[in-house]
Amino acid sequence: MVSILPNRQVKKYFFFLACILLSSCTSCKDIGKLVDKQKSSSYFIDSKGKVVYCQNGNWFSLGVLQMQADTKSFEVLAEDIGKDKDSVYFRNMTQKLVDKNHIYYNQEIVPDADVKTFIPIGRDFGKDTKNVYYQKQRLEGVDAASFKKDGDFYKDKRGNKFSALTGNKV
Repeated sequence: MVSILPNRQVKKYFFFLACILLSSCTSCKDIGKLVDKQKSSSYFIDSKGKVVYCQNGNWFSLGVLQMQADTKSFEVLAEDIGKDKDSVYFRNMTQKLVDKNHIYYNQEIVPDADVKTFIPIGRDFGKDTKNVYYQKQRLEGVDAASFKKDGDFYKDKRGNKFSALTGNKV
């Protein structure tokens, strides 16, 4: 019995020492400076001057994710959303909505959409000066100039009417 007691004390001592060492290591890690601490605790400028994403600053459990964002133009919009001069980011992932040549819906190009005049209307509809689109499909025979939301529907002056929930023609 006497030989077990000192062994238990040694184990407790090493466990206590390991906890102190581990907590000091995790608290000393410097991810960098928060980009905008009022809007997000997850976007940082690291020691190399690059934008990184670390959810709630929890690098130990969740890691630090590198981003391809332009540091000078990067702006935090919300906790997990940011943007720079070229892209919108959800966490560390680029979200393609528009570039200089195309409009995107769910990361796929909306064919024939005019980048200069395209405007989204609600969640799944959009229009440019000539055409109306549901998701990435152009809607044939719809008047873009008069197309607008009306209650649970979208309609134009030609009598075309579409469900706001399903996109189906009614």
